Amino acid sequence: MARNRVLYIIAAVCCLAFSMLYRENISAVLLAAVAAYPVLAAITVFLLLKLVKADFSESTLTSEKGTGFELVIDAENRCILPCVPMEMVCDLPDEDTGLVCEKKIFVTLPPLGKTALSLNCMNRYRGKYIFKVKSVSVYDPLKIIRLTKKGKSSVTAVFVPRKLNISEIKDYYGNENFSARRQNANENKEDFSHVRDYIQGENAQLVHWKLTAKQDELMIKQFDSINDRKALVLCDFKSCDGETDPLLCADTVIETATAFVSAFNKENICTEVDFGQPEDNAVRVSNRQEFQNFFELMSVISPKTVVCDFISLIKRAAGAESMLVLVTCALTEELLLTVNKFALEETVLVAYINLSGKAVERDYENGNFIFMNICGSGQDALTAAEERVISDM
Repeated sequence: MARNRVLYIIAAVCCLAFSMLYRENISAVLLAAVAAYPVLAAITVFLLLKLVKADFSESTLTSEKGTGFELVIDAENRCILPCVPMEMVCDLPDEDTGLVCEKKIFVTLPPLGKTALSLNCMNRYRGKYIFKVKSVSVYDPLKIIRLTKKGKSSVTAVFVPRKLNISEIKDYYGNENFSARRQNANENKEDFSHVRDYIQGENAQLVHWKLTAKQDELMIKQFDSINDRKALVLCDFKSCDGETDPLLCADTVIETATAFVSAFNKENICTEVDFGQPEDNAVRVSNRQEFQNFFELMSVISPKTVVCDFISLIKRAAGAESMLVLVTCALTEELLLTVNKFALEETVLVAYINLSGKAVERDYENGNFIFMNICGSGQDALTAAEERVISDM
């Protein structure tokens, strides 16, 4: 644009010199046209700026991270003059960095015309983002006058974690402690701990009829007992700090934890998830509605919060579970010693987030826990990971 202005000034000076050397009508007309053009261009651009707009076609968007999606920008020119061109500065997802960055979009609109710009995008990380039309600018045909107004349109986008799967969670149990428990109808019906989905064959007297009527599904009262099926999932966010892509690592930790919670939930196993925050903020999932709430939380939870040491978290939170799942991307000697100690008393599974995809450096055949090597971060399902049972439970 600066170059166009320099060329225009040079042309104006040439016309002035021509009119001074040759006192003809044509020279006077050329000088008047050159002198009047900026004024007419400014008026035209001002009218265009008032009568053009650019808005996203939708205000909210939900998509799975790492998958393509479409953003549509509706651009409209309500003026009888052509808009050549219109420039939009937008905050949009960038496929290379995986984050929101500033991009420029140019569009030419005919008089009283409109168009829909379809943008194919992809966001690499889960979370909540806001895409904006930050500004709209219009030019005159010679691009020497430019006026800009602030954009008003935005899209609130939530990118949910990938829904990874574990083939058969029962394969990791092999233990009668996880068989469906038949509750005694004589238990104190006012002393139940939570409500879960009904398992066929259980005592109908324990059905929570009020909640069943609301959700249109049979829900049953669950009582605390040492024989109840319970699982605890602990997430090691601290181990992601040393990774090349800590955000991708944290996403994989969250997706792996969510996959385990989903599998436990399908088996009607009450599950708690702890993220290692200094205060006890474990999330409990015991039915489908609670899992949906948990999944929505996983879409926006920030891994950058203050978290305690993972060993301290294990010692603080573990105990009295039917199964303990540790999700980490760092296998330290201290962690393995702690895991082996707890594995003597309960079933422990170490889900190792192996972002490099390389073979593990040591053999775990002498351990007392189950080891799952989750190679890479882009697999479609956890069933694609290398799974080895280290010892019988």
